[in-house]
Amino acid sequence: MGWIVTGKDTAGALSLKRDTATAAVKKAHELMAEGVVEVEITDPHGRCYGPAEFEALAASTAAVG
Repeated sequence: MGWIVTGKDTAGALSLKRDTATAAVKKAHELMAEGVVEVEITDPHGRCYGPAEFEALAASTAAVG
């Protein structure tokens, strides 16, 4: 399944797939910088992470892999 980054902008909802947590966190930060709101990351197991958890998510997956 991979990591899914979702959010909303003026055009509507968006959903982007990334292969790693690190790539998902990077994309999530890019989207927020562009004004996308309600940005979340969903892991391969279906757990959702909000912006407050992004850095911990990247750090924990980097430590594992």
